[in-house]
Amino acid sequence: MTKEQDIRIFQLAKHFLLEEMAKHGLQTDTLDKYLTTGKSSTLAQVYKRLIESGANKERAANVIKSGTKGGVENMAELLFHFDIHQVLNHYGSDDQALLQAIISTFGLSGSINESKQGIWPQWAKNILSGARFLSKFKDHADFDRFVISFPQDDRARNALPLLLKEEIDGFGIALACDFLKESGYLFYGKPDVYLKVFFQHAGLTKTESDYEVMHAINRVADHNGVTAYAVDKIFWLIGSGKFYLDRDERTGETLVFKGREKRKERFLKEVGVHNKPN
Repeated sequence: MTKEQDIRIFQLAKHFLLEEMAKHGLQTDTLDKYLTTGKSSTLAQVYKRLIESGANKERAANVIKSGTKGGVENMAELLFHFDIHQVLNHYGSDDQALLQAIISTFGLSGSINESKQGIWPQWAKNILSGARFLSKFKDHADFDRFVISFPQDDRARNALPLLLKEEIDGFGIALACDFLKESGYLFYGKPDVYLKVFFQHAGLTKTESDYEVMHAINRVADHNGVTAYAVDKIFWLIGSGKFYLDRDERTGETLVFKGREKRKERFLKEVGVHNKPN
């Protein structure tokens, strides 16, 4: 993959997204707020984000949001307002105790899969292993120093998601990247399902593997002088159509562009037309 190709495909994607936004009455500068995010400032915030990322996979996100009657925010009482030390003092490594507390709190008895491979048992493991990992850090400043100690070049920064994959139950490369980027580390992007398809089709990667797409996100970001987070969001917004920081004027609900599959087809077709060497 050449630098010129990385620039051409990214700029094509950005232009395509802005045109889609215009069709829905969104101004160009609306995009800016999606290309960055605030940085967590406490370990409790980092822990909450870790748990949210642990729930952000496949169908687990909707199951957990429904079961907790709104999402991770409603776990605050059970998890001592996301104080990792209190969580570990109370539950230790007993993910079954945490699971039963979740079941009791949200009235889930008899309605969920409690086997080891079930969504809820897996999430309970994620919650406690995440607390154990974060307990290694004295405070948020210590965690922040740890993250930014990884040199910000493509050879080294991707080592951290691989480390998190080993340390935290339920984390693969994609969820580890999701955790880092949404904690405010903008030099990470998530190899999401949309990016996998778009990148391979555009010739930015040879496969849809998380590892290869993670590297490609960083490369495209470097070649375009933007953050990996911004690359992630451009392609993710095209694929999902979820403008979660805006509201539908008619319903007041989160703004979601309809016609996801047709939009995906249009974008892939446009990539095919323009993705040719000069």
